[in-house]
Amino acid sequence: MIFLKETIDFQTDLLELLGEDGENSQRIVASRVLGREAAKFLQLSNKLKERILLVMEQNIKDRYQSAIAKDWVAKIDQPIDYTLFLLVAFLVLPRI
Repeated sequence: MIFLKETIDFQTDLLELLGEDGENSQRIVASRVLGREAAKFLQLSNKLKERILLVMEQNIKDRYQSAIAKDWVAKIDQPIDYTLFLLVAFLVLPRI
């Protein structure tokens, strides 16, 4: 029963992110899901976890100079603030 409640809470959390903007909110949900899935692999290696988190946090900190955010601007034709938000959504990880 606890598993069911956790699953429902997880799904509700993601559904709350869906908005009227279609593909944009789907990307945010996808980023959050990918981050949660990545957390499972990051538990396997502290060195890998530290490196990935360093790269992600540095790109968020660099804001408008972020290489990842700039690349996504070109690929998905969205403003850099939105692509930075995708990076932040990815980092909303369960505590690992």
